Amino acid sequence: MGVNPGEAIRNVRHPIRVILARADLSGDGENSGAIREQVRRIYAAVRPLDRGDGEQKSTGRLRGGA
Repeated sequence: MGVNPGEAIRNVRHPIRVILARADLSGDGENSGAIREQVRRIYAAVRPLDRGDGEQKSTGRLRGGA
């Protein structure tokens, strides 16, 4: 049985939200800003997977892959 893509994405996003919340609570503006930027980049990378853009529906393979 394969991994449910929606569940896998939630498993990535939840810990990232916790990290982001802890960074916001830390009171360290410089580090918090750096963490927020990295979270933004992670979300940007995960977003196409969430929409299904990274998969070809006919073959189920990732685009650009063999």
